[in-house]
Amino acid sequence: MITLDELWQYLLEETGQSLFEGLPEITYDQEKFKRFVQSVLSVYSKYCPVERSFNITVTGLRYDFTNHEHGVPEWLSKVMLVSYPWGVITGERKSLLDFKLTIPPLRPWIYRKPVLYVSVNGVYDVIALYNHEIQEDDSGNYYIETINHDDDLFLKLLTGRFLQRIGRARRAFTLNELPITSDAAEIIAEGKEMETEALEALGELGKWYVALS
Repeated sequence: MITLDELWQYLLEETGQSLFEGLPEITYDQEKFKRFVQSVLSVYSKYCPVERSFNITVTGLRYDFTNHEHGVPEWLSKVMLVSYPWGVITGERKSLLDFKLTIPPLRPWIYRKPVLYVSVNGVYDVIALYNHEIQEDDSGNYYIETINHDDDLFLKLLTGRFLQRIGRARRAFTLNELPITSDAAEIIAEGKEMETEALEALGELGKWYVALS
């Protein structure tokens, strides 16, 4: 888990903003920063979504995830029948040994968010894919349960996007029609390079997930 406050401090350290001694403490608009982080999470989730494994019991050949404890998945990567409540009696019944229980032919499952459709009722093993989300605790503080300090590629992607925002903000300030700062282009270029490197690495790790999305 990581909090938005921790992410803010991390960005200040990585971009050198915390090195300006004597300046007032740099603060941030929590809601705007939350939207910024969520936009990066949306990209990251396409490559490295949250995987959750659990069983579901299907009746009526459909399962609605709307009220599931983990919420509605973005996609399902595995749906496997593991328990079938009854079988089909086949063959001529001459003795108890002649009763054969078989499962009807399984047809491919279909997931139309939030409903899974299957051809046979029963218990299924499921691997569900979710987006990373920002949550709020009882004190009004924001955190991400599924991201930690070791998620280097997410942090690199976040830093790259952050540097680009800093660069664009600096480029926007002028005095007498002249830029106040001259390093905006370099900051933007550095941010874009970091973002590109992070996305390339994520692409190698998450090709299969990208194909699903």
